[in-house]
Amino acid sequence: MGLSRVTLVVADEETDRYVERYRKVLGIPARQIGPRHVFALRIGGLEIVPLSALDEVLPGEKAPTLPYVAAQTVAVNDLGRAKSVIEGNGFATRPLPDGFFVSADDTRGANLVFEARA
Repeated sequence: MGLSRVTLVVADEETDRYVERYRKVLGIPARQIGPRHVFALRIGGLEIVPLSALDEVLPGEKAPTLPYVAAQTVAVNDLGRAKSVIEGNGFATRPLPDGFFVSADDTRGANLVFEARA
């Protein structure tokens, strides 16, 4: 496993305020990728997502409260192997365009997203 990224979901009308707050705190600008506002850090990163885009980012997931730490994304060398290990331990996985995730219901916390290491 490698670099990780945290996904923070916020109210649509609060998105710009959160992006600006983290720009000041981190001292770097966010790069917009689709609905995501991504802060690339030396190790991992942070992405801010408006609530209206949550289903696009994590299909089928709901935010129980706002702001909501929706996911921890982990980069792995072998997606197939990671998926096999997770499913082999009884966890259901759900597909994403660049990987897969385990639902917050199953992790008892945030969604756990797996992507191939770049």
